This record gives sequence, structure tokens and C-alpha cells, in this order.
Amino acid sequence: MAEKKPAVKPAAKPAAKPEKKPRAEATEYQVDVDVDTWEIDAEAPSSLLARFFTEYIGTFIFIFLGLGVTLFSSLLMGDTAGTVVNALAWGFTLLALVVATGRISGAHFNPAVTLGAWISGRFPGRDVAPCILIQTCGAVTAGALLVWLANGFPSFAPDSGSGYVTGDAIAAISIGTDTHSPLQMDTSRGLTMEFIATGLFVAVVLAATSLRAPRGQAPFTIGLSFAVLILISTPFTNGGLNPARVTATALFAKQSDGTNWAIGQLWWWWVVALVAGAFIGLLFRAFGPEEDLEAVEVLEVIED
Repeated sequence: MAEKKPAVKPAAKPAAKPEKKPRAEATEYQVDVDVDTWEIDAEAPSSLLARFFTEYIGTFIFIFLGLGVTLFSSLLMGDTAGTVVNALAWGFTLLALVVATGRISGAHFNPAVTLGAWISGRFPGRDVAPCILIQTCGAVTAGALLVWLANGFPSFAPDSGSGYVTGDAIAAISIGTDTHSPLQMDTSRGLTMEFIATGLFVAVVLAATSLRAPRGQAPFTIGLSFAVLILISTPFTNGGLNPARVTATALFAKQSDGTNWAIGQLWWWWVVALVAGAFIGLLFRAFGPEEDLEAVEVLEVIED
């Protein structure tokens, strides 16, 4: 009798693998995570103290280098060459500072920019007043150091025959109109130019730092735009675009005759710059990308 072979059971079918989600969905999910992580990393590691300290140091460096070139270049190179060098110095200094400190504090260095960023929904409201105060202190510190340095410059000595003393030199680069304007522009035209130039600068900053803006181009856009705006506004007012910069010269512009016209006009430039910044901020709040507002709301919740 033939031996029976044990029945061979059919091999079990392998369990069906779960369907994979389309690659597009996985990619979309990964992109969302990357964006959120980038936004949080750009702000969260920087404590409030670090951001304020960076704004103080950044404003100090910005004003010190910009005003330092402005103060000495006209004596060494003449008015026309000095104006071009002055504009380039402001622009390239700002470009470098935005690259170096942008991820720590936002690299405002300007009360008009800070106010515009807050109104547009890009900056926490509770930090606006302290940040503006710190920016102003950094600018005044830079102005005081420049005055001390200029006191040792031979051309500023009263008996040098150059006609300059330190206060007169500071007054010559202060923001002003009428007889204090390089082209003798009247007050209405000077204020109009400062409003337009400051507003354009705040608009460039907000546009260049939007989530929709190309990555990596903000420092160059901001720095070079500032240089061009300084170049066009200098003949009208000496090129302010920044209330902290105006304060840095106005406080030390006491001339040899004992007068200080710059301190009397100081409030004009604060008002016009802050109004320009607020106006641009409102425009971006109303018509800017919604994701810019959402990013700030997420960061504020995380910080709280």
C-alpha cells in the first residue's frame, strides 16, 4: 500500500500592505513642518534680554558708523563725494547688521520700523516702547562717542582756521530745513521728503521680510534701498529716515554761538517718521499676506 504524503497546506498570502499616502501629501506635510520650525527657531531661542541687547548694540554700530562717515567724509572728500560715500556707508552698514543680527532681534534699529512692524502684525505690542527706548539709547551713545572722538580732530579745533568746532560740525550733519537744509529746502518740502522716504523704507523692510519674499535677499534689499533713500533725501534734510539718528545729532549740536536749532526741530522728525511707519504698517495689516499675521500669533502664544 502506497504511503500517504501529508497534505501540504497552501502558503498563506502575505498581509496586504497599508496604502501609502501619495508622495505629494507627504511632501506637503514635511514643508509645513519645516516652515513652522524655521519660524519658531528664528524667534524662540532669542530671549527678550538678548533681543533688546542686540537692538542696542546694533543701533549703536549703525549710527556710529553711518554718522562717523557723514561727519568726516565731507571734510576729506568734499560735499558731493561725501554725500555718495555717506549713503553707501549707511546702506552697507545696515546690510551687514541685518545679516548678523536679523535672526536675533529682527534688526530694526529704527523706531519707525518697529512701530510699522507692530501695527502690521509682525511684532509684539508689549515690546514696542522698550525697543524704541533702547534704540534711542544706542543712537545717543554712538553720538556721544563721536563727539568725544571729534574733539581730538585737528580740523575741529577752534584755532585751526577751518571754521569748525565740534558742535558746529555736528549741527552741520543734523536733520533740518530752510537755512539748515543743504539745498535750503523749506519746511513743508523737507517734511514731505522725510515722510515719503521713511515710509518707503518701512515698506521695503516689511515686504522683504514677508513669508512670501524670496529667502536670503532681505539684507541686500533693505541695505541698498536705504542707501538710495539716503542719497535722495540728503539734499532736502541731510537724510534722516530714523528718529534715533536724528536724536543722536540733535542733542550734541550746540554751536559756538551757544545756540542749538536742531533740538528745537527734533519733535518734527519723530512725528513725521512715526506717522510714516504707522501708515505703512496699516497698509500691510490691511492688504499684506495673512500668513505673516498667523506666524506672529503663533510666536506670541509660544512666548506666553
